[in-house]
Amino acid sequence: MGIGPWRQGTPALRIEKRRRATAVTKEEIRDVFESIAVTRRDFKGRVIDEDGMRAALRKVNLPCSDDMVEELLYQYDRNHDECIDLAEFERYVRGKEKQIAK
Repeated sequence: MGIGPWRQGTPALRIEKRRRATAVTKEEIRDVFESIAVTRRDFKGRVIDEDGMRAALRKVNLPCSDDMVEELLYQYDRNHDECIDLAEFERYVRGKEKQIAK
């Protein structure tokens, strides 16, 4: 017997939705980042530029339109260097996962 429509907002259903959703692991985020990141002489460490961002977002099944890339830079590029480092990319992925899960 399934959950009736009158119970859709119950905690049991929310828990079931969470079980079905598979979050990207920290290791998967790092692997995606490293597969796309580039080393630039003007940066310390590896970063993702705009083209790399699009590819990275596709790999973790998130929207990757021009608007999304601009949003990522605007909201998550904390040091305003127009590139995303690993910590900034992970914050973005986690934030989008939460928005999509709602």
